[in-house]
Formats: sequence, structure tokens, C-alpha cells
Amino acid sequence: MLELLKEKEMQKTFPMLAFVKDLDMTTPLSVEDSETQNPVPAKKVCCNGRGRVTEKQLMTVARGLGHSWRRIGIQALDIPSVRIEQIEEETTIHVDRVFAMLRYWRNQKRKEATAAYLHSLLSQKDLEVPSESIDFLLND
Repeated sequence: MLELLKEKEMQKTFPMLAFVKDLDMTTPLSVEDSETQNPVPAKKVCCNGRGRVTEKQLMTVARGLGHSWRRIGIQALDIPSVRIEQIEEETTIHVDRVFAMLRYWRNQKRKEATAAYLHSLLSQKDLEVPSESIDFLLND
């Protein structure tokens, strides 16, 4: 799969996946071998949009999203409308609602919830999210 994502045509179609070219594909023989040869930190801190998006980043995005947050949640983040309604009932402050929605998305996506992935979802033209509200996700 990784080799497919490294192909020139895929990179051209999905420029946000440029970091994939630098990934090394190795399959460890055992868990013990992988831990001694390549120790992996318990939780990767975001670097150039590749790490899991942090709560601080989610709050910054939440402050930048307007009243179309429901549509963004349903259309871009695939959050069920029932969950959106629950968030509305649980919280009354706009920024807190948007933050709760983004945290829900992050918890659902787990390791896939990177800053770069969130940026790609929110930068769809039909959503009209201001780029200044989300471009920082690619720089942290």
C-alpha cells in the first residue's frame, strides 16, 4: 500500500501525501526486535501536520469556524447528525460545541486524525473555511 502511495501519479493527485515518499517500509520480525531497533515514542507530537492533531490545535480551529460548523461536521468529518444534536444539547457556547465536534472526530479517527488530514478535509472549496483558520495545521 505504501509503495502505491509513493507513486508519482498518486503524489501528483494527492500532494498532501508528499511526506509518504520519506517513509521507510520495514516489517519487523517480532515485537521485541522492533522495540530494540526502532523505539517508538508512546504518542507522537505533531510535526508538519503528520502527527495526531492536539487539543490545542482543535481549539484553535474551533475558534475559526463559523456557524456552518454543523454542515462541516456532517459533510466533511462524517459525523452523524444525531451526534451533532447531542453536542448542541450538552454545550451552549459556540466554540465549545465546535471543539466537542472536532474532539469527537479525532476520537473516531484515532491514529488517522492528523493535523494534515484535518486540514485536507476542512480545505474543501464548498465548505468555505477561511484558509487562515486552518493553514497553521500544516506548520506545527
